[in-house]
Amino acid sequence: MRLAIRKQPVVKSVVYSILCLCLLLFSTSFFPALRLTQGAPCLLVAAVSLLALFEGVRYASFFALLFGVTEAFMLGHNTLIFPLFYVGFALCCAWLFENFFFKNFVSWLGYTLCGIVIYLGLSLFAPVSDWGITAADLFFDTTLPSLILSVALSLPLHPIFAKLKKKTE
Repeated sequence: MRLAIRKQPVVKSVVYSILCLCLLLFSTSFFPALRLTQGAPCLLVAAVSLLALFEGVRYASFFALLFGVTEAFMLGHNTLIFPLFYVGFALCCAWLFENFFFKNFVSWLGYTLCGIVIYLGLSLFAPVSDWGITAADLFFDTTLPSLILSVALSLPLHPIFAKLKKKTE
């Protein structure tokens, strides 16, 4: 089924919004409620990287800002640092995809892995600066499981976004 040209951007925006909201709710509320590990996956980094891969800088930067602010409010993070990280990450991914490397799964996985590591590094600053816990304890208790979960749960997102891109063209 093909969509009309005028309805295409609206449908695409709604579909990506619903998907990003579901990813955000899964990683911030549903998965921590299961209490499988202390670390929770950060799937929004993979979603922003996929939007930069499939849709370009406009969708990636808009959704990075929108859901970066939403995630910062939901988790109680700094409302400036994490949205700026997401927007900067989206711009960097889009520029690299358009100018430097090929648009393929391996380059997306590399960018996503680097983004997850940077995100988790940024999330280490607040607890360690409160002198409540050492960085090594925090790394092994929450950050390392979160890194493994984030990478493992990000892998199925690539075919989902590819299928959505194909359906909304």
